[in-house]
Amino acid sequence: MHKNKLFISISTACILLGACSKKDIDPITQIPPARAEQIYNRVVREWDENKDGKASCEDVAVRRRALFKVVDADKSGDLWPGEYRLAKFEDRSFHFFEFPKADVDESGRIELDEFIAIPPSRFQGFDADSDCLISKEEALRAEIAAIRSGERRRSAKSEKNKKNDEKVEELLPIPD
Repeated sequence: MHKNKLFISISTACILLGACSKKDIDPITQIPPARAEQIYNRVVREWDENKDGKASCEDVAVRRRALFKVVDADKSGDLWPGEYRLAKFEDRSFHFFEFPKADVDESGRIELDEFIAIPPSRFQGFDADSDCLISKEEALRAEIAAIRSGERRRSAKSEKNKKNDEKVEELLPIPD
């Protein structure tokens, strides 16, 4: 009887100690280094528009300039509300900034600098320290969060999205 009580006490202590210790483990340390490097490289490839080997706010600006050219249907160099609405299909950040809020100078049109200045919500989801650079740790934490939430980011556009992009470009050609 005494041995059973001792066994139960030791087992309970081991279980409690094990449960407590697991809370302190940083999930990033559990990712093998080669896998961590793959995840980081995928994030960089996804964002690195200027091909400098980093994922930064400059890459967001490059993307925004290209999107601005696409949605500026009349090629006037600024966007009217109907053109601005098209940006919402390409970047969710624009859902949070209705036209009047994005039109900072209240000119009734959105100029390129106003368009680029709209905070990039998806990029900010990666850039936890807001230094305009996605570090390896930030990329890994974003991946862990995506896995935990049941959603995984796409590292490349699906074939359906690529076809939709081609249709948009046919309707709104980008001048050279």
